[in-house]
Amino acid sequence: MARIFLAIDLPAHLIDAIRHEQLRWKKSNAGVKWVDPGQIHLTLKFIGEIAESRLKQLIEAAEGVCRQLPRFDLAIQGTGAFPSIARPRVFWLGVSGDIDKLRTLHAAIEAGLEKIGFPREDRRFSPHLTIARTKRDKNLKELLRQMAKTKLPSEAFNVKEVVIYQSILGPEGPKYIPVARCQLA
Repeated sequence: MARIFLAIDLPAHLIDAIRHEQLRWKKSNAGVKWVDPGQIHLTLKFIGEIAESRLKQLIEAAEGVCRQLPRFDLAIQGTGAFPSIARPRVFWLGVSGDIDKLRTLHAAIEAGLEKIGFPREDRRFSPHLTIARTKRDKNLKELLRQMAKTKLPSEAFNVKEVVIYQSILGPEGPKYIPVARCQLA
């Protein structure tokens, strides 16, 4: 069995910028578990546990979808928390740019994978980059104040591919291993 998800990776300069900001955010002493910046990504679809025998079929379907869709640009913009700023559980960075093309890609992946037996996600697609998760209610408002002052590069990056990852859970947290890269047209 393999634990699988599909995502968009960030360019190295944005990962470095997020790493730099995280150092500043950590001064808030918030009761959160930080996501390693090298593992931050924009999740398009979480599949979960699947049999290794189905992985090839999933890759072929995702490649077929991606080949039909154009590349597009995104940028990091804004910060926030789920389910709300008043009750933060997941802290995130927002995205801007060609959001309509991102939504089209997401919908096409959902439809393409549904055809081969992977059910659609129940929740509405809300594109974001998870940067931390609440462990305990300590200094969360201070973290939100620090995040509001975030100054990440605002220039767009080109989305050229969708990466299929295997998530391996361990005591240090999950490790994400790329299984396939599906190129956009």
